[in-house]
Amino acid sequence: MPDPPVQTMLRYTADGGEKNDTQIYMVNHFPGGEGVFALIAILQRPRSRGRLHLESADYRVQPRIELNFFDDESDVRRLREGLQLCWRIAEHPSIAQFAEALNGPDAAVLADDDALDAHIRATGSHNFHPVGTAKMGPAGDAEAVVDARGRVHGVEGLRVADASIMPTIVRAHTNLTCIMIGEHIAGWIRNGE
Repeated sequence: MPDPPVQTMLRYTADGGEKNDTQIYMVNHFPGGEGVFALIAILQRPRSRGRLHLESADYRVQPRIELNFFDDESDVRRLREGLQLCWRIAEHPSIAQFAEALNGPDAAVLADDDALDAHIRATGSHNFHPVGTAKMGPAGDAEAVVDARGRVHGVEGLRVADASIMPTIVRAHTNLTCIMIGEHIAGWIRNGE
């Protein structure tokens, strides 16, 4: 592909959201054939929280993951605003000139908050940036898994150096943050800390 497949077009603060909590992506490798592209609203700071449950002490047994999408109504409201903005961008002459047709929720659904909320709940997904399953905190915190240097409480020589120790999702892709976490923890290991 000569062009980047995903381009962040717009980062903004949704009504009632945190600073820069939402992004609109333009994706130019969307399935459906040549020339198909998509505008996608993405919450970078969802308020809904999932859960990870260990079903067994046996590491071969998969944990149970509850994603808990849209548990917080503000996530649905902010995504509704994002989808309505995507539609306005898609209808703008600068973008519309490249489209033969628009696909997605139709104008009637976009104009009806309840219908659009139902659409979001039925079709919404994640942004492939799960974080926060191994809480960082002091050994006295019963919910903490690792200390401030990624060392697993109660397990000698084991550290966690990935997005699971992040307390919240960063307002961007998690890859660079994960690289930074890994580099810091590698440095601490190298220095015997």
